[in-house]
Amino acid sequence: MFDNYDDSLLYCRDLGIISETKPIRIANEIYREIIPRVLNRNLQDSIEEEC
Repeated sequence: MFDNYDDSLLYCRDLGIISETKPIRIANEIYREIIPRVLNRNLQDSIEEEC
């Protein structure tokens, strides 16, 4: 049975992006900074800057 979520987690674990153990956490310090930025980019782009 194909489970997209579980397969994606296994893929990320194989690449060393997330931890091998629970709880799931971002394993690499560089990724800890970049991944949240990428995931919420649309939200950041929608915020208007006030001068």
